[in-house]
Amino acid sequence: MLARDVKGVVDRYQQVAADRHGRVRDFYEGRRDFLVYTWPPSDAWGNVRTPEQAFRENFVPIHAALDAEMDALPYLEPWHGVGIYACSFGCENVWEEDQAPSTRVAFAHAEEALEFDPLAPSDNEMMCLVMETIAYFKERTGDALPIALTDTQSANDTATLVVDASNFMIECLTEPQHAHRLLERINASIITFSRMQADAIGEGRAGPGHIMPSAPGVGGIAVSDDNQSFCSADFSRRFTDPYNEALGEEFGLMGTLAIVALYGVLLLRGFRIAARATRPFEHFLAAGLTSGLVIQAWVIMAGNAKLAPIAGVTLPFVSYGGSSLLTSFIALGLLLRVSSPKPEVRSPKSAVHSPKSAVRSPRSEVGSHSCTSPSGAATASSCRAGGRGRAGGGPGKPHRH
Repeated sequence: MLARDVKGVVDRYQQVAADRHGRVRDFYEGRRDFLVYTWPPSDAWGNVRTPEQAFRENFVPIHAALDAEMDALPYLEPWHGVGIYACSFGCENVWEEDQAPSTRVAFAHAEEALEFDPLAPSDNEMMCLVMETIAYFKERTGDALPIALTDTQSANDTATLVVDASNFMIECLTEPQHAHRLLERINASIITFSRMQADAIGEGRAGPGHIMPSAPGVGGIAVSDDNQSFCSADFSRRFTDPYNEALGEEFGLMGTLAIVALYGVLLLRGFRIAARATRPFEHFLAAGLTSGLVIQAWVIMAGNAKLAPIAGVTLPFVSYGGSSLLTSFIALGLLLRVSSPKPEVRSPKSAVHSPKSAVRSPRSEVGSHSCTSPSGAATASSCRAGGRGRAGGGPGKPHRH
């Protein structure tokens, strides 16, 4: 492609990018309800073996999108297959005629894969090709077009490329310790190489990336997790979510800190509700619900930070799974119920005055003046005397005992 053609497209791209990238940021920040977006047809995810091919196939949809009525723009992506990370664990990329590369499984069992020392990025030919492609993109466009990270396959997806997929799924349930160790190693490799790409791209990184509407300044990372289509919610909670959340923590720091802060608010407000509860049952209910939600969140965060073993629990209000969201919101609803003001309930006796208490009898009125002593104290004998004296026929009249 001629340099003047590239310059012309880059100039047009920059003219419309400010508006369309702004729409993408508004969408991810909640100021926009939807985006109209598609990726124009190309072979950018096909038989792409060299940086030159990758640039040419990425440039086609970018050029086409400039005249399309949509809210986002395509970006450059150094895509060279889905087995980039699997190749660090002994797998081989196989290039076939006119097809995207396939990845050959290296091991039959997870325990065997754990005996293999993962390759450093500099020793992984596919990772080196990705870094060369990023450098070529920047050279051809002068940093004027945004670049995304390569297709980031999740730790679970990559594990089923490294190890026979059926065996790995079975071993997740029968030998989970081996599965988690392998997933941790794969995730560490993903984080390391993703950081290398982000540093090489610089401020022009299009986030979140692969397939997603993206723009510079948008955080996060796009993760391809095809295994989610056939895994149960419980399996995902134990063997997928913790590792994807760790990636999110690496590439979405501000969002992650905001989530942690919200759990802190939940902790403070929950215990405040418990402290203000008027009945012992409500006091312990509010404290227990708050502790349960916050401890569950701490277990997930501590597992991702390697401060505690990874457990198969969900991150409240965040993790995938309908039952998890349902129980979390039920707990939140109970907390709101405990915190709501209680209406005053009056008994029928106190609410309705009887005629006896509402109307004073002459007997009580007359007796009242003789029930008080000079010092202001009433005595039982004077009350009895005064009351009976009036009833007997007149003041001062002696009465019979």
